Amino acid sequence: MFKRSPALVLELCKAGVIRPVKEGGIAIDTAIIAAEPNLRAFVIGEWASLIQAAGVEAIAGISPQGAAYAALIAEKIGAPFAVVECSSDPCRVYGKVRGRRVALVSDTSENESYILNSMRTLSSSGARVVLVTVIIDTDSTTLKRSLRTHYAPLVRASDIAAICSSAFGG
Repeated sequence: MFKRSPALVLELCKAGVIRPVKEGGIAIDTAIIAAEPNLRAFVIGEWASLIQAAGVEAIAGISPQGAAYAALIAEKIGAPFAVVECSSDPCRVYGKVRGRRVALVSDTSENESYILNSMRTLSSSGARVVLVTVIIDTDSTTLKRSLRTHYAPLVRASDIAAICSSAFGG
């Protein structure tokens, strides 16, 4: 069973991936993860553990950032990789997913429609999406209600304030 890492949340806060904003919310910049090799390795390692625990057979990432992270995860665990590209309608899948148990990867849960459209596209391509996973869940209750599969973020919005208060100076 995968266990969330408070150390990962703290490192994301220290690096500025997650930071407070005046309105009392948080700002998220997952591009920082890609730019910092040690942080990237930490995130990919945690994500790979989560995905392996789900017993998936392939990794699909939502273009652009989800696809980049999914490629790194797939390489780490030796799984087939696919890209879901949704910049045009309809979305398209590049890679072999037919008949496979697939984990769908995105950087955050902010764009619910991309995640839901990507799931539909993967299903139409013959994949069985058994896991949707993001680095940071932005407390997307509509998405959680709409999913018909397991949802497992690395970081939940509800964990951020408690774990990151020292990094935020509070």
